Parts: sequence; structure tokens; C-alpha cells
Amino acid sequence: MVRLYIQNFGTVQKLFVFADTAQELEYQYNSLYNFNATSGDLFNVCEMEGNFIAYIWTNKKKMIKYFDNLLHNRYWLKTERDPDGTLFNNLIMKRAEKLYFNIKKYKVEPHSHQLSLGDLVEYKLGIVVAEK
Repeated sequence: MVRLYIQNFGTVQKLFVFADTAQELEYQYNSLYNFNATSGDLFNVCEMEGNFIAYIWTNKKKMIKYFDNLLHNRYWLKTERDPDGTLFNNLIMKRAEKLYFNIKKYKVEPHSHQLSLGDLVEYKLGIVVAEK
């Protein structure tokens, strides 16, 4: 299972990715990269308390776009009542914003290196297999 947490740094955010295996961590990073949540590298990959942990730099706009792209990729459909996909696009964008705002905010001091899983509440998100 993959868990995402955000730590705010003003206009940018550090998105922590916690995964049960190194492969899940790599798949989630590839998903974040391919769906435009980041254009950077995965930082500080390590194992702690049985979890693989790393982070990327992103921002709110990129994360909402990530969830929008992710949901479009999973659920694209057109119907006779919505031939151009407008209603579907609006519904997906609302869902993407909701997913973003449901990511647990990681509350530590910006320059603190203290990291404890006990401080976090899990946010479950399925893995998307994608390649960089």
C-alpha cells in the first residue's frame, strides 16, 4: 500500500511517499512523474519501520493536475448525454481537488529531520503502474 503526505513550504510542497516495498515506491514515483506532479527526482529513499520512504517537490496546482490526469486515465468515458465530456471533466476535477485536500498534512517544523510514522494518519491510494 502507498501512502502520501504533504509538508507545506510556502509556494512549494514536499510530498512524502511511504510504500511497503521498493517496487511500490518506484511505481508511485513513476506515476507522479508521468502524470506531471513533479519533473524532479525522488529524494532520500530509505527504509524506516518496515516502510520505504522518499519525497518529491511539487505544489498544489501540480498535485490537483496529477489527480485529474490519474482519474481521467482510469475512468474516461463518453455518453450520449455528454458527448464532448464536459460534465465528466467537471466531475473529475472536483474529485481530483477532493483527493488533494484529503492528503494528510505532515506537521513538522520545516527544517526538522524528525520523522515518525506515529504522527501520521494513513491516506490510502491505489498504485498506478507507469514508467518514466
